[in-house]
Amino acid sequence: MEDDFKEFASDINIIKQLKNFNEAVSNIEKFLKMSDDPLFYDKLNNEEKIKYNTLMSFHLNSLFWMHLRVQGADPAFHEIRNENDRLKKVMGRAQELFNSKTPGPRIDVNAAKRFIRSSLWTPNNNDEGISDETEPVQDEFEDDDYEIVS
Repeated sequence: MEDDFKEFASDINIIKQLKNFNEAVSNIEKFLKMSDDPLFYDKLNNEEKIKYNTLMSFHLNSLFWMHLRVQGADPAFHEIRNENDRLKKVMGRAQELFNSKTPGPRIDVNAAKRFIRSSLWTPNNNDEGISDETEPVQDEFEDDDYEIVS
């Protein structure tokens, strides 16, 4: 093991960081190989496809973020930051939708029909035929029925 690192053999921190980096690169390679399989995606249901797509987008953006850091650019002022924030919101919204115990709003068809039927104007039948004019409605109460209190 110490022969692998030659002049860095005495620095334990660098050896540990290089091993962690190598393990991370191996995990990324495994993930990319798995995501390249078209049969894998076809087996997913809609919920899993949404999670998979948002996760893939977030991972690719994170890899680009790391690329910018390696190149010496500050990704905090790059457009990728806004994209990562947008994807976090999308992932949160998807999680909220799938964890919701209550179903979405439903339309009560019979109630909607009653609302429509009662709101439509129907003409009154008179002896002379149909009239477009409506008769004025009288108040049920007379002015004398009210007592003015001062």
